[in-house]
Amino acid sequence: MGSENLFKKRKALNTSQLGRKYAIKTSKETVLIVCEGSKTEPLYLDSLLRHFGLQQRVDRKEIAVDDRKTGLDPSRLVQRAIELFDAEQTKGFTYDRVYCVFDKDCHTKYESACQTINNQPLKKRRSKMYSITSVPCFEIWLLFHYTDSSAPFHASDSRSVCDQVIVKLKKSDPSFANYEKGDVNTFEYTINKIGTARINAERIWDQIAANGENPSTKIFQLVDDLEEIAEPENT
Repeated sequence: MGSENLFKKRKALNTSQLGRKYAIKTSKETVLIVCEGSKTEPLYLDSLLRHFGLQQRVDRKEIAVDDRKTGLDPSRLVQRAIELFDAEQTKGFTYDRVYCVFDKDCHTKYESACQTINNQPLKKRRSKMYSITSVPCFEIWLLFHYTDSSAPFHASDSRSVCDQVIVKLKKSDPSFANYEKGDVNTFEYTINKIGTARINAERIWDQIAANGENPSTKIFQLVDDLEEIAEPENT
């Protein structure tokens, strides 16, 4: 109940004060989501889709989360997204939206992947591609469920920059004390605070021009879009 009220509050903020970053055309838009990771992000998004009541559309393949066994760097991820899009088009099916979900972490191809997406490689097909980035890593989205801190993260001699985020995440809530990537319960740990995460993530995103993108995440935009797509399904 608490998360539902936060969703309603979040939507009011979007429409009255902050405005949409981009408009949803129709409730029947088709969506492809391609993730850098092969476990953590897909598992989380599968749970999110079920939460929003979109499982039937997933079953009909109108909404798809790429299912792979290995991870991808950002550049290869964008290439795979285009390949999957083109493969479906040859069968007569078109995704209206393609979301590329990836981290900055220590990837050298992060900037070039963002630039490719900004150039809209699908524009001739009348579809759009979106970058859903997290800096340093996806776990910053999980951490924003518990804090609105914009303090940057840095690698140390013994820990990567993503490891530093995970260390803080483990201390944020007892549910995450033994967290590891690919934890199947990640969504369940955070669902009651997802409204808080959306508010925190957007506030910090709106300040990146002044503070830099470390930390930041656009996962909130994907959550917003999926919820809006789902609303007509549930009325």
